[in-house]
Amino acid sequence: MTTAAALTWDDLIDLWRRINPRSYTVPIEDLDNGQGFDVPASQARLFQTACESVVTSFQSLYLLPNARQYSAPASGGSKATTTLTIRRSGNASGAVTLDIGTRFRAQMLGTLGQIVALSEFESTAPCTIAAGSLGPVTVAARAVQEGTAGNLRAGSIVGFTALGAASVPARVDAINVLTRVAPLPGQAEEDHFLPTIVGRYVGIIGLVSGVSPPRKIMSVGNDVITFDPPVSAVDLNGLVVAEVLEWATLGLTVEQPDEAVGGLTDMLGALARERGAGRRTGEADDQFRIRICNLADTVSPAAIIRQATASLSACGIAFRLLETRDVFSLKGFVYDLDAYDFGSVEFITLVGGSQLIGQGAVMLDLIDLFSMFIIEVQNAADGECGFAYDATPPSLPNPANAWDWNIAWDGQPFGYLSCISSLYAAVEAARAAGVNWYITRDLTP
Repeated sequence: MTTAAALTWDDLIDLWRRINPRSYTVPIEDLDNGQGFDVPASQARLFQTACESVVTSFQSLYLLPNARQYSAPASGGSKATTTLTIRRSGNASGAVTLDIGTRFRAQMLGTLGQIVALSEFESTAPCTIAAGSLGPVTVAARAVQEGTAGNLRAGSIVGFTALGAASVPARVDAINVLTRVAPLPGQAEEDHFLPTIVGRYVGIIGLVSGVSPPRKIMSVGNDVITFDPPVSAVDLNGLVVAEVLEWATLGLTVEQPDEAVGGLTDMLGALARERGAGRRTGEADDQFRIRICNLADTVSPAAIIRQATASLSACGIAFRLLETRDVFSLKGFVYDLDAYDFGSVEFITLVGGSQLIGQGAVMLDLIDLFSMFIIEVQNAADGECGFAYDATPPSLPNPANAWDWNIAWDGQPFGYLSCISSLYAAVEAARAAGVNWYITRDLTP
């Protein structure tokens, strides 16, 4: 994990000057007004950005601040914010209002000159360009998604997100209502009025009253829209074409004079999920980080016993924990349960002076034994039921009924098995990664 501050542009240019002879660097910086210096200068800017990203990412893995903290420690997620400037060109008749949630796109040029899409932003307050005005007006905006990817330089947000234009044949049913008209037989299917166009603007082509400014779509329902301002009464029952417009078609342009800042990745939440914890309602970052720094014990033998007790106590099933480090109750696991597959768990004793465990039968030393445990549960028959295929006790030498061999046709202790399943789920979630374990039944009378 990095514990150094990010290299700045000046640091990187100084490094470039020191590792190259002056006979090489001076002409690049001074000749032709420093045109040749563009390449190392841009490379230094790229490496500066990379260094900042590396330091920010690695430092965010710290739960708590420390003496070598060069960037913020883990924090909750937040969305980058900025302020945009909206203008319009051309026809200024009629007011244009942008509702909360209007989307904007950010982009940059790639190394090959291609356009690379960046984070998408949305307005957090409405704004209106008044009738007769070309603007500008300002609007607050924030990134759609949390994270540092929303922290963009000024000028990165360049326009509105394309929403898709539409051309809908319609009839003027009221001075503020348009109803889609189905195409005639043989004509191509036209667009529809979709619920997503509420808040956008429609240009109405073919009005008897003549050309009019775009109107805001107020509602949509069953291929019918209402709009504002209304048209003239002479337009009633007329057939028109409703053009649902993109913002750019209205002559609107977007500028981002200030950088977008404040975007943070929810690394604190990610570290908490890794620990099986979650943020409580209203819990501040500092409270959250302190809480997940003090984790409850969920992986020690005592914790496994607590998990098993919670799962089995309601069922009245006794159990015991056997560990490979306990050489008097569990032999080992080299090939199976026992080095030579001797079978069931048995109490064993050390042979005096022997360097091997379990009367010389298990090829493990005391250090290697910390690697497996068994939960031995009491045998029970809670929920036992017998089915029609259950066999009567066979008369030797006749074999048992084929349906009677450990399958559901013979019935099962379903209540008991449900409790054991609960035990398995609880312990499986708690055990340390890489530690093997299984459940066995104590079949002694």
